[in-house]
Amino acid sequence: MKNNKSSKTADLTAAIRARHYTHDSNLIFEDPLASKLINKPLSFFVKRKVFNWLVHSSFVPDIKGSESLVLYRADYIERQLENAIQAGCTQYIIIAAGMDSYAYRCQSANNALNVEA
Repeated sequence: MKNNKSSKTADLTAAIRARHYTHDSNLIFEDPLASKLINKPLSFFVKRKVFNWLVHSSFVPDIKGSESLVLYRADYIERQLENAIQAGCTQYIIIAAGMDSYAYRCQSANNALNVEA
C-alpha cells in the first residue's frame, strides 16, 4: 500500500468479486461489499454491462480463468474457516488481506473469532 491507497492487485481482486456478485446468477462466492471497497472509477466500470461482456468475451481469455481462481479460492478459504470454527478455532489472522470483506460480511463468525488484519 502506498500513500493510503490500495494496491492494484487488491482493487482488481475486489473488482472480480464485485462483478461476479453484480452480474452472475449462479454465484460461487457472495461479496455484496466488494463494489464499495474498490476505487470509484473501477466501481463505476464494474457495474456496467460492458465490463461483464468483456469478461465473457474471447478478447481477453485470461480474465475468466483468473476470475475463477479468485472466486473459488475465496470460497474455499471461508469454508475452511467455518470448519475450523466448528472445531474450536478462536483466531483468524488475515495476512495481506487486500480488500477482503470477510470481517464485515460474517458477523456471526466474528463472535467466535479474534479477527486481526
